[in-house]
This record gives sequence, structure tokens and C-alpha cells, in this order.
Amino acid sequence: MRKLFYTPWLALCCLLVFSACRNSTNSGGDEDILYTVGGTISVNTGTTDLTTASVQLKKGTTNIGTAVHPAIGGAYTITSVPADTGYTIEVSLTGYTTGTIGSFDVTAANVTGKDLQLIKIVGTTYTIGGTISVNTGSPGLTTASVQLKKGAADIGTAVHPATGGAYTITYVPADTGYTIEVSLTGYTTGTIGSFDVTAANVTGKNLQLIKIVGPTYTIGGTISVDTGAPDLTTASVQLKKGAISIGTAVHPATGGAYTIPGVPADTGYTIEVSLTGYTTGTIGSFDVTAANVTGKNLQLIKIVGSTYTVGGTISVDTGTPDLTTVSVQLKKGAANIGTAVHPATGGAYTITSVPADTGYTIEVSLTGYITGTIGSFSVTAANVTGKDLQLIEIVVPTYTISGTISVDTGTPDLTTASVQLKKGAADIGTVVHPATGGAYTIPGVPADTGYTIEVSLTGYTTGTIGSFDVIAANVTGKDLELIEIVGPTYTIGGTISVDTGAPDLTTASVQLKKGAANIGTAVHPATGGAYTIPGVPADMGYTIEVSLTGYTTGTIGSFDVTAANVTGKNLQLIEIVVPTYTIGGTISVDTGTPDLTTVSVQLKKGAANIGTAVHPATGGAYTIPGVPADTGYTIEVSLTGYTTGTIGSFNVTAASVTGKNLQLIKIVAPTYTISGTISVDTGAPDLTTASVQLKKGAVSIGTAVHPAVGGAYTITYVPADTGYTVEVSLTGYTTGTIGSFDVTAANVTGKDLQLVLDLHTGNFKVDFVLPGDETINLTGTPTVNVHWETDSLTVTVPAGFTVSDWLVDGVSLVSTANPITIAVKDFRLGTHNLTAKVTKGGVTYSKTVRFTSEL
Repeated sequence: MRKLFYTPWLALCCLLVFSACRNSTNSGGDEDILYTVGGTISVNTGTTDLTTASVQLKKGTTNIGTAVHPAIGGAYTITSVPADTGYTIEVSLTGYTTGTIGSFDVTAANVTGKDLQLIKIVGTTYTIGGTISVNTGSPGLTTASVQLKKGAADIGTAVHPATGGAYTITYVPADTGYTIEVSLTGYTTGTIGSFDVTAANVTGKNLQLIKIVGPTYTIGGTISVDTGAPDLTTASVQLKKGAISIGTAVHPATGGAYTIPGVPADTGYTIEVSLTGYTTGTIGSFDVTAANVTGKNLQLIKIVGSTYTVGGTISVDTGTPDLTTVSVQLKKGAANIGTAVHPATGGAYTITSVPADTGYTIEVSLTGYITGTIGSFSVTAANVTGKDLQLIEIVVPTYTISGTISVDTGTPDLTTASVQLKKGAADIGTVVHPATGGAYTIPGVPADTGYTIEVSLTGYTTGTIGSFDVIAANVTGKDLELIEIVGPTYTIGGTISVDTGAPDLTTASVQLKKGAANIGTAVHPATGGAYTIPGVPADMGYTIEVSLTGYTTGTIGSFDVTAANVTGKNLQLIEIVVPTYTIGGTISVDTGTPDLTTVSVQLKKGAANIGTAVHPATGGAYTIPGVPADTGYTIEVSLTGYTTGTIGSFNVTAASVTGKNLQLIKIVAPTYTISGTISVDTGAPDLTTASVQLKKGAVSIGTAVHPAVGGAYTITYVPADTGYTVEVSLTGYTTGTIGSFDVTAANVTGKDLQLVLDLHTGNFKVDFVLPGDETINLTGTPTVNVHWETDSLTVTVPAGFTVSDWLVDGVSLVSTANPITIAVKDFRLGTHNLTAKVTKGGVTYSKTVRFTSEL
């Protein structure tokens, strides 16, 4: 039988000796099988030099090989591509939008027809420039990453400075609130911002990065295999902290020995080792303290023999959900094995290619139902069947909140007041408006804690009602009086126009702002574009943000309103020229007769909302207008009292999309309460400040509750499930845990806990002995700035405590000296944290204070 394999060093030899590797199979023995991928790059407008385009083959976010460039006519070929799945191609060209071709597989033949048209960036753009430097050392500044950002979003690709640190970011559109994030290995990440790009290039955006000072160590060991003779230099040895990769994976030498350099002192490291054809292995958990670590060895096990299938049927206790959307995930412990599968229409599923092993479980999840687990079971020497599970529908009651809005003076139209339910900074549901007399009702509120209500009315101060809880009944009496804003105000006026087209300018939004905050309500221009913003108090630093569907958002500012009306605040909006399409479908429900016009139908790309949510007509039909061609759209559909549903993923290419239908499932299920009493071993703290948090593993379930004065607490609306714990914390006491326990078919009582006084409080003293100055005794947890005028500081830990470590800014000094003397010359200017870790009676304590270097 022929064997097909890919050996990187052999492919390189082929390239060096014979000029090109073959892309097809010879009649002889074993050989490398490599293929080509080709297509044509074009642009929608202009006559650009296509040979400067970058065509980069990728797997996920990883670049495969080096980018190629098309010929003059745009044709390109990527050579030496190994057979694999999930390739994409990223195409970039200066002055055009970056495009992606994918996802596609390379199996047993060359791939052609991977074509892409790039879209020209229309409109004036600018450059941002500056210089990156460091406070010490001489790193290669060309490796620094200079990333333009808007909020948390990256704008374009990171650039790298020239040798001397100068950098330029090109093709930046005019906008406000830009920042620049600069990172360089071995230095702290820095941010430049916030700043605006208006009508000219921006210069002088300079930043000095601070060197991270502290000892680092190496970790070493040897990787071996139980059988076979693979190329061990292709193994990946990745240092990790939890799920986070630390640094870049290293590769062993030919014999399997590896070294991971530059590791800072820390606890809880693991190493993950992977090699094609072998099981992934983990070394851990271990600490790096004050010396290099050796002997971290691992033997990988060859994957040999047959694989099997696991199958069963998923059903539900109530409702008629689309079972093909169920996620059926094979697991070993907390690790996912392979990719989740989805059942057929009737609920039957099959998981393929399962190696023989023990301790498998299957996790089954479906929106609107409690996640279920099948397990634990083994796969030995045959296919496994009958792994069936019934999911339980989640059903919760909802309540109403009501009250009355009034004002201290004046007779405004109270029906225009906005009454918004909130949780923290998040809006809950849709704004409601009071009746003529000010009475309002918020319907469909689920039981929860920590609600607030924000009330706003033009000409009056915004008010807040809260914080309050909704437990097991409707809430009434949430009343608020708004205070009239009295004082001289002015108007701001101007004209909005567009560069092309004839839109309805009365739909433009003209929003007065202070920084990121909206001031008052957006106004709309008259037919000809003229607008007036009334009732503006005197203040400085106003801006105006103007938006209109189909046009770029523009900003007027910054300007002041002092003692007169302001005029001439004009702006021309630039038309966004791209074809757009509509998406349509029908929303229905499995039971009940809700008002479907209140459904939210939100177009999304990944986690990002695209445009504003639309609402169906009475019968459930909806249309989303103005959708640009793109891939990977989804639609999220939500309705109070029903499970949130998702339609997708789908593409919008060159025509409107129809038939995007979804049935929402009514939420119905029993819940229970958990109760108990919290007490303490000593002292008389205010038990109502204790936090009682229900948890599943590391995940908090619902919001923490607080006991009554005597310590009794109740957690409501708990669905039936296994493995609950309760975490209890109270300032001055050690955190305690109740668990693990199950909630099955009845309320749970007697979950009591006594908290133990934290002996750390008031018992640990650190003496700072200042040369030529007095001794400062620190107890409790104060913050003290110690300013010295000599070149060293001596710190003494009192008798009876044993020093286990000293740390500055979290970096170990690798010392157990007592006293210890630190020199100011070893620390950069500014404030630092000094921590003493000590033990007494087998208990570990720590104390942190600040000192300031002024030299």
C-alpha cells in the first residue's frame, strides 16, 4: 500500500536540488505530495499595479509560507501547498480594502479559481506619525508593533518602526477617538491617545516604552515517543498559564531536548506538547521560583489502531425546537475531543473517529434548555450506541415594575419622558413612556437583583431609581420627581449637506456631545439641511456628531458656547458607495400569542451588531435593509418570555436574501430556592454586607445575595442541576465555600456556613527604617508614600515572622533577608509597590506598601 507523507526538510532539499518539487504522484516509491493554489486578483476601479498586491495563504490566523504577488494581469500561483483543510487566502493592496478567500480544502489535486476583487478605498485619508523609544536597553525597534485602534477594535494592520524608531501609519480616514497601542517584547505595552484625525496628517505621536526589569529563568527537558521515529524537531512545546500560552512555542533538538528561555518567576505553569500522529501531552503544574528548572520530560503516545463511533438520540421534555441546532460535544474531563456534532432532524447523532479510551463524557447544549451531560463511559473495541439524553426546557416567570414620574416645576408632556430599566450600565428591554399623568409600567421583567431605572426628560435633570430587586412579585411605588434645569441657555445652528445624492436630510441625526457623552437628544435638520440645537448651557469642548444612513459619520468640533448663540456649524457628509441588499424572513413562536412587533431581529457579524435591530410586522414578517455584500452573517432574534434564537451562518453576495425564518421557543420550567444561615466564629460584623454567591465550578450563577441581619439568606430561581457550590465572602473574614450539592426536585435548606476571622488583620507589622529619619510602623492595610533623600532604604520585618520572599512590583527579589536593603538606583523614577511575604505559625501573610523613587 502506498504511503503519503510530508517531511519539511525533504521538501526543502527538493527545492534546492531539483528547482521544483513535483505536484503529482510518480509510479515509484514514497514521496512528498504538494499542490498549487491559483486564481486572479482584480480591482473594482482604477489601474493599480497588481504586482504589488500581497496574496497570503493562511490556516486560521497563521500565515502558511511567504506571501506571493500576482503577475501584471492579476494571476497568481501559490506553490508547495500540503494537503490540508480549512485554508484561507488574505489579499491586501495599498489603497484597497483587504479581502479574504476561504474557507477551502486542498485534498488530492491542484486548486484553481480562487479569485477575488478588491474594493478601492474612496475619500481622503491621512497619515499618523511619530517615534518609539525605550528608557533603557537597545532592542530592535523594528520588531515593535504600532497598532492604530478605535476603542477595543484594531484599525488596519500593525506597522513597525524604522531602525531609529520612527513610524508612519497610512490611509487613516478622518475620525475621532483614535488611540495607538505599542508593544515590544521585554517592555511594557504603552498607549498613545485619545486623539482625532480631522483634515490633515497627524505628527508627533511619540511614546517611550519602559523596560520590564526582573530575573528570568529557563525551563528544560526532553521529549520522547513510545514508538516510531518521528522528526522530534517538529514537536511543539508550549509554556502555558491556565489556558494562556506564554511566549512562543519552542521545538526540541534532534534528540528531543528542549529549552524554554526568558521565563519570569511565577506559579502554576504547565507545558503542552503536541506532535502530528501522537497524543497531545501536558507537563504540570509546576512553579518557577529562584532558579532554572530542568527535568521537565514527557513521552508522547503514538495514535495507533482503530477508531470507533459513538451514537445516540437527543430529545426534549417539552417544545419543538430545531434539534439540528443542538451541540453534542465529546469530552475528556474539561477538554473537548474533536468538534461538536449536530443531530439529524429527529435527534439522532453520531460522533466519528473516536479512539479507544476511558472516561469519556458528552456535553449536550441547546438554547432555551438546561445543558446536559452523558457519562462517564469507555470506548474499548466496538462502536458505542444508546448514548441518549433528554434536555429540560428552561422556564422562568416575569413581573412588572410600576411607578409615577412627576416634576418639581413646569407642565411638560410627561408622555415624552424616557423610563429605562437597567442592570449596571446595561439597558434591560425597551424604554417605556408614562401615561399623561406620569404613571408608567415596565412589563416582562425576570426575577433578579440590582435593577435601577433611569428617567430622562428634555429640560430636566436625569434621575435614577434604585438599586432594587425583583424577587417573586410585581414591584410598585418606583416613583421619581425630575428637577427642572433653570439658567440661561443658547442655540447652536448650522447646515448639513452631502457630497453626492439626494437623501432625505430630515433623517440625519445631529447629536451634541461632550467627549463621548451625548448632550440632550439628537435633532434632525429641516428639508434643506438647516438645523438648530436649543437649550444648550454655556460650556467648553462641545462637539457635534452627524450621521445619516449611507454616508460617513462626521464630527464638528471642538468649540465652546459662552454667552451667545452659535451659528455656522456646517458639515458635508460623504456618501458611502457600495451595493447593499435586503434580508427577509418570518418570525413565529411555538406557543402563545405574543406581540411579534416587539421582537428584536438583529443582524450580526461574529459578536458585533450590524445596523439597528428591526421589528417584524404583525404577522411576523421582517425585512433588514441596506446590507452590504459580505460573508458570515448571522441574525439574533429575541422576544421577552422566549428563548433567543440565531439564524446563520449565511452570506450576502449579489442579491437580496429571503427565507431567513425562525421559530422562538417559549420559556417554561420549574426553579427552586437554596437557603441557610451565615455566622462568624468571633466578632460582630454587619452580616448584611456578606456576599453569598451561587456557583457551578468557577462560574457564578445569578447575582450574589446578602443575608438578613441575623445571617439568614435565600437564593431564588435556581434550576435543577448538579454540582452547585455557594461561595461566601465578608470583609475581615476568610472566604468560605458550601458544597458540592445538587438541586433536584425540591427547595434546598440548611446550607449554613461559619466564617473565620482573618488573623492577618491588624496582626502583621512592617518597620520601615529610614536613614537619618524616624521609624514608621505600619499596621492594617494603609498606603504610605516613602520619599527618601539617600540612595538606599532598609526594611525590617518584626521578630516572630519568617521572611519567605521580597517582591518589588510583583517581581521576586529572590531574598529572605531580614532586614533587607534596596538601592534607589535599581528602580526607575516613579512609585513602586514593595511586598513582604512572611510566615508565622504555619500561616502565610503579606504586606504591600508604596515607595517613590525621586532620583
